[in-house]
Amino acid sequence: MALISVAALLAALALPPGWSTATPDSLRSAPKDSSASEPGLSEEARISLAFGDYLFENDEYARAVIEYLRHRFVTGSDAPDVQLRLGRCRLRLDQPARAAQEFSRGLALASSTPLADSLRFGITACALRLKAHPNAGTPPALPTILDSESLAERREALFVLDQMLDDDWEGARARLKTIHRSNEGGQWMELQSVLADHDSVHLKSPLLAASMSAVIPGSGKVYSGRTVDGVSSLLMFSFAAWEAYRGFRDDGNDSVRGWIFGSLALFFYGGNIYGSLVAVQIYNDHIEDALSDHLGLAVRYWTRF
Repeated sequence: MALISVAALLAALALPPGWSTATPDSLRSAPKDSSASEPGLSEEARISLAFGDYLFENDEYARAVIEYLRHRFVTGSDAPDVQLRLGRCRLRLDQPARAAQEFSRGLALASSTPLADSLRFGITACALRLKAHPNAGTPPALPTILDSESLAERREALFVLDQMLDDDWEGARARLKTIHRSNEGGQWMELQSVLADHDSVHLKSPLLAASMSAVIPGSGKVYSGRTVDGVSSLLMFSFAAWEAYRGFRDDGNDSVRGWIFGSLALFFYGGNIYGSLVAVQIYNDHIEDALSDHLGLAVRYWTRF
């Protein structure tokens, strides 16, 4: 067991400073001011950093955070590349608000352009995660545009997603067409798929549903896709109305049966109109939630680094 641990640590130490093998190609440039290469760094600090990288590679992000915080405690200072590591762990743990704080803290300390660009990318990724899920926190302000050409494609993809989240679908479509892509792989197909899903969305009108049910009871529910409910509403209203008619026809205005079934018919009629409004709203919410979930998956894909 000890041999495995030592081998894992050696493998982690052999990585480019500040990055794991799980990092996308466009984010693998080694930062110049990595704390792992600082002269005078204690052995404990080096081991905690290396072990943190090993844990990150093995998807143990919560434990990796502990090791990076241990490194910060041992050294007694913040290092921008360690802040980058912490931010990536927080993002993988689906803690975009805390990740944004880590990235921002590192950006204030960064001196090298590649590292600063990666930190800015992290802040942008957190902003999109938070915009896609507003209950998770307030999105940070987007940083200045990234200078690194290696991040250009991913940066443009995030801008497209930002437009989608703002419901600027035509702007997103136009921007996507202008992006110079190194390939036409699955990541770009995912964005095209979200656009296609949006184009296929056809929301239904609550006012039309209510009007239809006012003319023919139950037809608004059929319009919303609830055929069985629509037919049931029509039969219930028709039965109550027919019984009310029979009661008044046989016994006149003093008919108890007529007033009881007449009241039921009126209740069914009003409930049928209101039910049609609700049915269409539920239908529209389901369609919009499906699109939102798809967009959220695309955001998570492009912001994972």
